[in-house]
Order: sequence, then structure tokens, then C-alpha cells
Amino acid sequence: RCNLKCKMCNIVSSNRQYEEASLDDIRKIVKNLVKIGAGVVLLTGGEPFLREDLPDIVKVFIENGLNVRLQTAGLTTRKELLKACVDAGAKDICVSLDSLDEEKQDFINGVKGSWKKAIQTIANISELFPKKGKVCAFGCVLSGYNLDEIPLLVKFATKIGWYLSLVPVHINQQEMSYAFRSHDTSFAFKPEQMKLIDELFEKLFVMKRKGFNLFDSETYLKSSLYFIKHGVPLWRKKGICDSPNLYFVILPNGDFSV
Repeated sequence: RCNLKCKMCNIVSSNRQYEEASLDDIRKIVKNLVKIGAGVVLLTGGEPFLREDLPDIVKVFIENGLNVRLQTAGLTTRKELLKACVDAGAKDICVSLDSLDEEKQDFINGVKGSWKKAIQTIANISELFPKKGKVCAFGCVLSGYNLDEIPLLVKFATKIGWYLSLVPVHINQQEMSYAFRSHDTSFAFKPEQMKLIDELFEKLFVMKRKGFNLFDSETYLKSSLYFIKHGVPLWRKKGICDSPNLYFVILPNGDFSV
């Protein structure tokens, strides 16, 4: 489920056919994750905070030794639900933020007022999450819309003690419909923007080395730049993606998926 209509994401329509796993289902999932030696679980969506039992879900994972990373767009992330997640042991969270321009962010999200709500959620997280050991980050989709804003977003994150995590926009081919991808080609990078993209990534490498809070490694940034230019990441060898050796997906109903 989700309460936004982000123009670069179709995750809800991709997963519409699945029922949501119950808390008992999740307890079974946790046992299996422990058996295979999993380490980090990202609770994403849609919008995870639409589940009232989210603190109970967090507690189940943490009690079984798994590190939980929460994700939210901040539209209806109520303060009391945030606090309950913290009380359950959460200390790692990512808030979607693609722009510091209110009108632009609302346009990208497809919902008016979403930017203000996200900023309020960021303030609430800064207040409620533990001062030591926490990891708070902005999840930012790099596109033709916010190319010139990224260094400013990195500076903003650093100033308030957060990080910025960057991912280049993915565009679906018309006949395909991968999750977390857009059919909206206005988000795609134009040939005349390539020089600006090169300059941006050079600036990001310098900022990273100077100690700004850029979450991504230089290896990842190099692969992102390669992806923008060639359509595939550096870790895809002979057309085969290596991601299953790094992570996998659990669908809303509990099924395993690469």
C-alpha cells in the first residue's frame, strides 16, 4: 500500500495481486532468515508506516538478531508510531527526499503537501531516534528534475547529521513493468545533460573525500554513473545480474523473489 503516487515508481501496481503477510507469517519468515544467515532487513513499501503493527514487526526482527532499516515517505508517519518503533529497537531509517523545493517534490510525489509532511517527519525522527548508533538517511532518486540540487541535498543532510543515499532513476520500456521504475520518460536523462552529470559525479567524489555525509561508496557511485550512460550497472557480467549474491526480495505475501 502507498499514500503517494510517485511518478518514478510503480511498486504498488506491481504488487497489487498479493495479500499482505500477517504477523504470524512474519515470525515464520524471520526464522527462515536466521537459518540462512541474513543480516539486514529493509522494511520498505509502498509505505510501511501504513501498517499499525509495524512496531511489532520491528521487534520480531530485532529480537532475532536482525538489523532493521525502516523506510518512509513521511506523509502519514505519525510521531507515536515512530516512537513505538524506536522503543522496539529501531535506529536505522530512510526518508524519501528528492528535492528541497516544495513544489517540485509535491509534483514528483503526486500529492500536494507531501514535502511539508516529509520535513516534519525528518524533524520528528531527529528528535526521537537515539543520539548514538542511529543511521538516518535521505533516499534520493537522481533524475533530470533534480540534477542541479544533489550537492545541496548532501550539504543539508550533513548539516543536520543525516546521510544522503542516491539512486539513478530507472525507466521502464513500454512493454515491461519492473517495480521501482517509471514509464514517465520526462525523468530520463537527456544527451545534453551528460556533461552536467559528469560534473556532478566529480563533485560528489570530492564531497565524499572531504567527509560530507554521502551514504554511497565510490564504487557504487562509479557504477551509478556507468548505469546512467550505458543502462546496466558495473556488477552485471555477461548480462547476468549479481544481485542475488548480495540481497533478495520478500514480496508482501512472504514469497521469496530475486
